[in-house]
Amino acid sequence: MRALWPALLCLLLGAACGGGSGGGAGGNADTFAPDWNLTLPDGDDEDSLPGQDLKPGPDGLVGQDYVPGQDGVCVPSCGLHECGDNGCDGSCGTCPPALPNCVSGFCQATCDPDCQGRNCGDDGCGGLCGTCPVALPNCVLGICKGDCSPNCQGKSCGDDGCGGLCGTCPVGLPTCVAGICKGNCTANCTNKECGDDGCGGLCGNCPPLKPTCQAGTCVSNCQASCAGKQCGDDGCGGSCGNCNNGTYCDSGSCVGGAGTVVISEIMADPDKVLDASGEWFELHNTGQTAINIDGWMIADSGSDAHLISSGGWLTIPGNGYMVLARKGSGNGGISGIGYVYADFLLANTADEIYLVDENYNVVDAVEYGPGFPMKAGRAMSLDPGSFNDNNNPYSWCYAYTTYGTGDYGTPGYANPSCY
Repeated sequence: MRALWPALLCLLLGAACGGGSGGGAGGNADTFAPDWNLTLPDGDDEDSLPGQDLKPGPDGLVGQDYVPGQDGVCVPSCGLHECGDNGCDGSCGTCPPALPNCVSGFCQATCDPDCQGRNCGDDGCGGLCGTCPVALPNCVLGICKGDCSPNCQGKSCGDDGCGGLCGTCPVGLPTCVAGICKGNCTANCTNKECGDDGCGGLCGNCPPLKPTCQAGTCVSNCQASCAGKQCGDDGCGGSCGNCNNGTYCDSGSCVGGAGTVVISEIMADPDKVLDASGEWFELHNTGQTAINIDGWMIADSGSDAHLISSGGWLTIPGNGYMVLARKGSGNGGISGIGYVYADFLLANTADEIYLVDENYNVVDAVEYGPGFPMKAGRAMSLDPGSFNDNNNPYSWCYAYTTYGTGDYGTPGYANPSCY
């Protein structure tokens, strides 16, 4: 604080405090001229009053208290987003020309949403065509439907009828066609505006005014008909049934064809030679007519797949057997080898063998694992009475006949009974 009290004291006493010659009572006093050039405490401003606390305001003005954040200042939040709103009327970033569209905070290539004939589900660009009301809570192929019971009978993939899936296809059989996993497929929508494209996809969805797909055409209403049919299209976009056990649908009937070939014996873990030399499995033609398997494929549910290519016909005679092996020699004495394959391994504890014909029909499949009779040096032998049930662990038993250098099995010959 300034030291003002000396000047005030002089005024109160009427005394001359300015200093000068002579100065008694009645004498001529010097004119009072107080000295205002006083020393201020460190840090005070000469233009401010003592004790006043001045802070800069939002516009750089003094005399106002201002604390950042007290007026609802917004804090931007982008997290992992690379574009879009930051929550404070700003942006998390802009998308480059190669990925110009911001979808849910991430830059994507140009995309045109497609909701034609759909009132729910994905629009193909990361958005939705709509949400279903409480009364029709299930979105099935873009249409809101009521309570639904999933149906996957005879299907290993594809739609379950309630917006879910019956399963996914392995790498070796990547395409889902009518609920069955198949190999590479070329979609065909010629003269079709809806329905199956032949490769597990759709040629289009029907609008609400014509909700039923009939023979590739959207119609207002349709009467399903499966008279005399055990499989195939019901005429209204539905199915009359699915074929099992390797058979396929031809003009409404399940036909055997190549489905008479079954996997009848498996040596996954040889003991007398290395797995890479001694693995093999056996095929059996249960029909009367020879079957050519050249052009077929063997695969598992992972990355193993091999196209059978012998350079000509590779036939299994009626009621005959054929052994497919990893090595043609040094294999522990396997007899009756009909074909040597590559790029296909048999795991010792759990694996799959899918046998697929040239039309991508799964002819036969064995998915072995816990419960199957697996032991080093012994083949798994299918009971002769269980050719139609060879994916059941109880249909198999240990082989108990030796071959070659001492492992057990009957490669190329009929299996003895398990019971």
